[in-house]
Amino acid sequence: MKNIKSSIQIAVRHPSSGSQLLAKTIADAFLEATWISRDLKIRFCIIYMKMIIGCELEQTINDKLLEKVTRKSLPFGIRLLKRYPETGIFVLVKLIINELNQKQNFSLEQLVEFHSELLSHFFPDI
Repeated sequence: MKNIKSSIQIAVRHPSSGSQLLAKTIADAFLEATWISRDLKIRFCIIYMKMIIGCELEQTINDKLLEKVTRKSLPFGIRLLKRYPETGIFVLVKLIINELNQKQNFSLEQLVEFHSELLSHFFPDI
């Protein structure tokens, strides 16, 4: 988590490269969890994109659960994926979007740039 917090602090000071730095940090956290499959990464990216363009998704997230998980680290959110993949993926995407929107004040363009950067880290061979 300290890597993510320090990345966020650097991103605030250097907004032009903030999306890339945050995407790399989050992708590295995903890649460290060797059990995360390619399909789960693809699903994560699809749900992220749907959420930033405002699509209504079939999964609703309990606000109390989201609030509790917000206080935890990213690795905790990733472990949540392992135990509860369906709910966990929506919670993790929502946490990341909340961080980018509410705390970092990312514009839609920056959110899309973050997504593109995340894709390049998840799937470097494409």
